[in-house]
Amino acid sequence: MRVKIKLHCPLCFQKIACGDDLIGQEVTCPSCKRKVKIPAPNYNLGTQVNSFVLEQWLGKGAMGEVHLARQIGIDRLVAIKIIPRENLSDEEDKLRFVQEAKNLAKLNHPNIVTAIEAGEFEDGAYLAMSYIEGITVEDKINQEGKLTEKEALKVCESIADALEHAWDDYKIIHRDLKPANFMIDSKGKFHLMDMGIAKSMESDMAITAVGIVMGTPYYMSPEQAKGRKDLDFRSDIYSLGATLYNMVTGHPPFEGGDSSTQVMSIKLHDTPEDPKKYNPKLSREMCKLIAIMMATDPKNRPSSWQEVKSLIKKVRISHKNKKSSSGSQAKKSLERSQNRTPHNTLLYSFAIVVILIAAIVAAITFLK
Repeated sequence: MRVKIKLHCPLCFQKIACGDDLIGQEVTCPSCKRKVKIPAPNYNLGTQVNSFVLEQWLGKGAMGEVHLARQIGIDRLVAIKIIPRENLSDEEDKLRFVQEAKNLAKLNHPNIVTAIEAGEFEDGAYLAMSYIEGITVEDKINQEGKLTEKEALKVCESIADALEHAWDDYKIIHRDLKPANFMIDSKGKFHLMDMGIAKSMESDMAITAVGIVMGTPYYMSPEQAKGRKDLDFRSDIYSLGATLYNMVTGHPPFEGGDSSTQVMSIKLHDTPEDPKKYNPKLSREMCKLIAIMMATDPKNRPSSWQEVKSLIKKVRISHKNKKSSSGSQAKKSLERSQNRTPHNTLLYSFAIVVILIAAIVAAITFLK
């Protein structure tokens, strides 16, 4: 059976999806057009990782890979992230992986993927998480095109609520918000995935050194692109705004770079394209929301996740008011039309009578 796998281009960080029949071969990245070799998985199907048996390779990241696995004993499907032991030789990498597990275990929110178990085995370390069957927002955009404003606002509202829980309760920021990390399940519910580089401002201040840039260039905040260590929730607000831009336009806010370094350079020295360039029908309120969330200076962004949710709600209400106003105007127009109809009919009838009388008079005169 041909299995679809996902990985990210090491040059431009854009997603590459292909069949497992291309493992070991080179494919062209759809974004930067460079050749990328599809790596082979480190673990074969059927491999047992403690109480989990690997059933399908789902993708590969910078440090490890993700598999669909079945938990022995309770017959439950999970997504399991595995980091090979050679990638954990560095103490900082090991600390980061442990911190990811701890961060995810703290979070208890219906829109955040749940941690199930973490530990080590003979060949490395693993983190098992709830498996969400569905489609990512990135895949939805690729398959169906940009989202409607209503759809995009629903996504943002759910994710903002999840991020509010992470920050307000545990001072955790995600640091890699993007369409590929938002999953839509079979019931239309949204889930925030991949807390792989999430950072707790309370417990792992020393893990990421100054100058090390982590995240996806197209969506990361300017301060994150600079490698600053003093990031807070406002960096995630910027990334969610950049993701919102992508959802309603079908394009990332910054394009043109052939590498992650070039994209970050453009981000630091330029402003995003006007979203109306890609979607002229965007409402003024939506454009304002994107602009304030993507403000270059963190001080000019919303001061809390609660404010973000309030701004999203205002845009939704403005849409409803416009729809209501449009419907009301259409109704009034119809009523005016209906009110005019009897009057117009009377005028037409009178005109016809006059014409007939004139014709009869003319005929009589002619006969005389």
